[in-house]
Amino acid sequence: MEQSHTDGWATDSDHPLRMMIDHIPTLAWSCWPDGSTAFFNQRWLDYTGLALEQALGWGWHVAIHPDDLGRLMDTWLALLASGEPGEEEARLRRGDGAYRWFLFRTVAPIMCADNSAIASNSAPLFPSKRKYVNSLYLASFLQ
Repeated sequence: MEQSHTDGWATDSDHPLRMMIDHIPTLAWSCWPDGSTAFFNQRWLDYTGLALEQALGWGWHVAIHPDDLGRLMDTWLALLASGEPGEEEARLRRGDGAYRWFLFRTVAPIMCADNSAIASNSAPLFPSKRKYVNSLYLASFLQ
């Protein structure tokens, strides 16, 4: 299977499916079985300030905090290999350069009839309030 982002709805901004995914109130993406990304919704692109062409493949790495990227990738690739859903926390960079904690969740991959994975979709990225509350709690002790 050729991995292309240029076929069909994924790049057609007027396609009804693309319009619907772009308007859901969350950041969403989809990736190939090797972990490289195939799709980002417009909210994800707007939040990070990246163009679609920059983010596709492995380009999205630039939006992850350098201290979190290794751990996130280890978890991400292990989940893809296992076919199981899971999650990991990491900081995602906004378009203005500020990092915010998110809970990255992935769902089980889409499978072909021969039981091979064709893609994995990530569930929404939720800002991790737990990390924020923990950082405030820790800061209160350090003062």
